[in-house]
Amino acid sequence: MVCRDCSQDDAGTTAHFIPDLDERLRSPNAFSTSDNAQITELIDRAGTELTACQTEIASLRSRIALLTRKHDMMKLHIEKARSLLAPVRKLPNEILVEIFMLLADARLSFDPPEFVKVCKRWYSLALSTPRLWSDSPIYIIRRDDQTLIQVKQWLRLSRMIPLHITLCGDIVSQMPSTNDHEQILQEVLAHSARWKSLRITQIGSLVSYLGANQLNALEHVQFSNADTSPALFSSFWSSCPNVHDLIVVAISSEVVNTFPWNQIKRLAVNQHSLRILSQIQTLDGLECLRFFYSKALPSCQQTWETGMCKSALQPCVAPALQLRPTLTSGYPKGARCCKSSVI
Repeated sequence: MVCRDCSQDDAGTTAHFIPDLDERLRSPNAFSTSDNAQITELIDRAGTELTACQTEIASLRSRIALLTRKHDMMKLHIEKARSLLAPVRKLPNEILVEIFMLLADARLSFDPPEFVKVCKRWYSLALSTPRLWSDSPIYIIRRDDQTLIQVKQWLRLSRMIPLHITLCGDIVSQMPSTNDHEQILQEVLAHSARWKSLRITQIGSLVSYLGANQLNALEHVQFSNADTSPALFSSFWSSCPNVHDLIVVAISSEVVNTFPWNQIKRLAVNQHSLRILSQIQTLDGLECLRFFYSKALPSCQQTWETGMCKSALQPCVAPALQLRPTLTSGYPKGARCCKSSVI
């Protein structure tokens, strides 16, 4: 036991031990009455000392717990206090919004962005910036975690600014009748007058829903796996007369002639869709043509050198376009591109 006065080990504790205890335990002889009295006295003294040790251990544990809580509290306080000196606190709201936009671009769901949980200022700034809520990825199938309430809140926060919509899935053939995915689609369609860009994968019968709405603000469209009836496509294109920017991935040759090619100013195709250019007779308004490829396909420069682009464009009439191959990136996002633009 430690002495309370000098913090040294109290050697007197050994005075309570029974001498030659192990030897006595192995002895076959019985102890005398005086020995028994002495042993009982030593046991009582040792018990008293044991109780004192237990009391001191409990006291030390309590003090250690108190010091640990104080340590954690001071550490947290120091970390919070240091955040007051963080350079990011000096950034104006305009710069913060641009940073938020970069973070929002990586979002694939309607869950609130993590940065809104940082502080009250960031939370208020995010809620008062409609641009952060203008990019809406609507997954019509296989996204049970996406609720109608989330979509409504997201669209409400976007206020009246243009929307960038992503639609994935065939709602008729694959959507279970027990969920609210069709209601989600109808909620988004109710804001179709604000759509500025539209990206669709697995088109299916989605085109029939879109054709019934006026999409006058729509300027940018991207199609993936465009395999549906020409009549539905014709109805869709008639509802969006201002589209001038088009990305085409895996388009069916049956619907090529339904596209409003004369109003397209910027066109991007991959190698799979490159053949559609040979079916187009005129591209009077085309100013920019891009080719993008997956890792399994040739690089942009290799494709240019083989003359594929020139041979594909040869039947077209595109007076505003002159080809100048340059490497670029980000169109579409994550793709390697060969950009051909006006010189």
